[in-house]
Amino acid sequence: METFYRTVEELKKLSDDNKLAALLWHHEHGMVKIDHSDSEYMSWKNSLPVLLNVLCNSGLSNLVMVLEYETPLGARIDAVLLGYNHKHGDQIMLFKLKQWSRIKSTNNLSVVQVSVGINAQGKRIWDPRLHPLQQLLTYEKYLKQNHR
Repeated sequence: METFYRTVEELKKLSDDNKLAALLWHHEHGMVKIDHSDSEYMSWKNSLPVLLNVLCNSGLSNLVMVLEYETPLGARIDAVLLGYNHKHGDQIMLFKLKQWSRIKSTNNLSVVQVSVGINAQGKRIWDPRLHPLQQLLTYEKYLKQNHR
């Protein structure tokens, strides 16, 4: 699949016009009708505009950002910001977007408990998930091994 990338400024304009989430949906799913309740779509619609605003306000609007970068392992990195630093050369920053409304930490730093609903007794149901930082560390390790 072709890589989806633009400058941060271009992506922000698309998100301001509410076009970015739809573009990403069709990039990932072809002509399948948009599922507005899909968690991935909601992340693109809600989280990407916030991230893009922060990056633009930080003076990074001319940098290139790759969205939904697919690794050969089948994993996708939500966003990869590409830049150049005169002292260190090429630089990348990885982003993992989540739409979790409630989380709680565990004794295992690699895992968080995510609220996935309410049971019949009105108690919150918790499900263990890999901590986003652990996901990013896995992506970083992959990129270092395969893109030197």
